[in-house]
Amino acid sequence: MDVPNIPTLRKSAPGGSAEFTKSAFKWKDGQVYLAKCGEPLPIRWSRQIPQSCVPSTITVKLDPSGRWSVSLRVNDPRDLKLNSVTKQVGIDARNYQFSYYQ
Repeated sequence: MDVPNIPTLRKSAPGGSAEFTKSAFKWKDGQVYLAKCGEPLPIRWSRQIPQSCVPSTITVKLDPSGRWSVSLRVNDPRDLKLNSVTKQVGIDARNYQFSYYQ
């Protein structure tokens, strides 16, 4: 009696993410303390966070190559509107590179 081929599930690549809202972490002196962890996360910052900004959500990710990353969502209360300008620039976007003749 023939047994039907049962599909096998592929293993997913290692990785994943976890999102922490304000109740699951503490922001103190520019350091991030996750809930139930006594020490801050060892973060190598890629940019400065303004003094008046406090994170509202933190996402910790593990990519398939095994690197960890941390993303912070902040609400910036500063007024960062740009001044209006009167000058304009036009860009000619003709695309000759994709033309092909035989």
